[in-house]
Amino acid sequence: MEKIIRNLTLVLVLQLVLAVVLGLSGSDLATQVPDTTLVSFKAADIDGISIEGEGSTLTLARKDGRWILPEHKGLPANPGQVSGLLESLSNLKHGLPVATSVAAQTRFKVAEKEFERKIVLSQNSAQKAVLYFGTSPGLRQVHARSDGMEATLSVAFANHQAPVKVDDWLDKSMLAIPMEEIEAIEVAGLTMTREEVAAAEKENKEKTPTTGDAPKKEPQWKIQPLAQGETPNQEEVAKLARTMAHLSIDGLEAADAEITAAMDKPSLELAIKRKDGTRIVFKVAKIEKKNLLLVKSSAREELFRIAGYVGDNLLKNAKKEVLLTLPAKKEEKASTPPPQSTLPVEPPGIPAASTTPPLQSTLPVEPPGIPAASTTPPQEPVAPKQP
Repeated sequence: MEKIIRNLTLVLVLQLVLAVVLGLSGSDLATQVPDTTLVSFKAADIDGISIEGEGSTLTLARKDGRWILPEHKGLPANPGQVSGLLESLSNLKHGLPVATSVAAQTRFKVAEKEFERKIVLSQNSAQKAVLYFGTSPGLRQVHARSDGMEATLSVAFANHQAPVKVDDWLDKSMLAIPMEEIEAIEVAGLTMTREEVAAAEKENKEKTPTTGDAPKKEPQWKIQPLAQGETPNQEEVAKLARTMAHLSIDGLEAADAEITAAMDKPSLELAIKRKDGTRIVFKVAKIEKKNLLLVKSSAREELFRIAGYVGDNLLKNAKKEVLLTLPAKKEEKASTPPPQSTLPVEPPGIPAASTTPPLQSTLPVEPPGIPAASTTPPQEPVAPKQP
């Protein structure tokens, strides 16, 4: 009996020791409360983001308050997209683990060397957070873990929120010129100068008690040179200006021999003078064989793709016959007027006299009451036949 008690006591002691060891050296899962933040950082403090995956690494940096792509000549990045990524990462919750072993990290692709995405957030080149994202267990869910954590979690995120292609991070409006900064447009041998109407500006600033701000009016455009009878088509000029104010690119394009030749003889060349006096020249080329529409700005070295409908509308609207209201063409030959009659005009109500003289009769006129003599010669009597 004593032997049994001694064995049970030994088992109990071993269980207590094991519990203490697990509590001290085990994973930190027991100390984690569900729905706590997975990583803690302030978005305003982050000035560097590294995204690795699919065999590529993309770097974003904040410089002078703007997010750029430092490894691609400092091209501007989409600020809203960067802010959205940082917000999504800061809102990740710890949740409950789906696995706790190191081997499971490889299976769920959140291991140090095996992952779908690795995101490093830094401040002044010092790492603030390292996150690994792997396979997806469901819609808008992905397996993840932070650096130093053994457990694999399921969090509300998607790997496409952290793309590794440059085109996906570009500020697509980098070539656009805000409407209020456009002073003049030069295209098709015409110069279209913006004219601000003082009365319209005053009306825009005034407020009425019933409608609030007065509606903003479209600027008027003066065009030079104009031939006799030509006038600006204000609607079409305003449309062209809006196109340049909202010009959007699709991505970067590498120049080869064919593209270089096309840009040397562009389909369209257009210049915009800004209010600060700078002049920016845009060249647009359409390459049918490659189904490409390209744009080059004198303000940047790079060549960019634009959507087909954007380029086609630009090529269509930037034509002289569209921007001007042309005078109506005169008929080449005037119609020959009908010959004027030399006959006297009869008074109304009196039938016009015939111009053909009446035929004169050659027969003698008989006196009244006497029958007219026959014109047939009399026949001689026929003598009776002798028996």
